[in-house]
Amino acid sequence: GGRVPERRHLDGSSPPLPPAAARDPSGGAWVGKTPSGTGIGKLCAQLSTEQCSLQTLLLSFNQLGDREMELLCRAVAKNRVLKWLAMVNCGISPKAMSYVANMIKDSKSLTRLDLGLNTVPAKAAKALGASLGANSTLTALDLTQCRLRGGVGFVVEALP
Repeated sequence: GGRVPERRHLDGSSPPLPPAAARDPSGGAWVGKTPSGTGIGKLCAQLSTEQCSLQTLLLSFNQLGDREMELLCRAVAKNRVLKWLAMVNCGISPKAMSYVANMIKDSKSLTRLDLGLNTVPAKAAKALGASLGANSTLTALDLTQCRLRGGVGFVVEALP
């Protein structure tokens, strides 16, 4: 087998390896502790550059606040290479879910988005549905165990 790339936290320290099921075989980024402050700023700055070649970003099980989500979603929307973004169980707030909706609408490269285990209120689901209709690259949206709070219809209506 091939050599597993060394993983680093945003602050440069080495994280313990995740369980085998959570490892990213493509060598994408894996963030093992809450990315906040300077760390999320550095990540977003890198994502926004034309030199960024990152295709997979796994942020699952990190609590992301509204400010971090706003920065991240803006950076991902500008990025033209990132294909897969996982934000499973990140405690995404209803306000931050609106940033996700804008990111989906504006993204030109994202093909897979995993949002499982986050609460999606009806208003956020409506925004997600509208974004899906405006996006031509996203082919997989995982809402596993999301509490859709009456908004499932908005998402379903946007499906082709």
